[in-house]
Amino acid sequence: MNWNENRRKLLAKLIDEMVRSEEGSCFIVEGTKDEKALRSIGVKSPIVKVSGPKSLFDRLQHVRCKRVIVLVDFDKAGERIVKQIVELTRGRLDVDLSLRRKLCSLLKKDLKDIEGLEALIRQLKVEYPSEFGSALTPGIIES
Repeated sequence: MNWNENRRKLLAKLIDEMVRSEEGSCFIVEGTKDEKALRSIGVKSPIVKVSGPKSLFDRLQHVRCKRVIVLVDFDKAGERIVKQIVELTRGRLDVDLSLRRKLCSLLKKDLKDIEGLEALIRQLKVEYPSEFGSALTPGIIES
């Protein structure tokens, strides 16, 4: 894994952005493992999972956040979900795709999904403890 200083700083900044998401924001992820990964890095905001027995339309109808941060996987299925979310929420919710785009650009060689963030951060904490210490990612147990 090639994690030069610039990449590490950018990832740390993106994680900080997730953890410090503004009040009134919520995250949309695909499933339980994705939710667990976000919680493990310290995300406290509400998280809506799009997988499950209810349709995506039904799940989005109950979202009551000002800003919806979409963090679905970086694959073709994730892209389809993004398009559906944008269509189904047009004019009703502020859909933010910027964090997903930045993460995808930064991580596409190392990760294909959001659930992998937890293991990646755990590994980076071992390799670069001063940059990925417990203050940044409080939910990940120290190795």
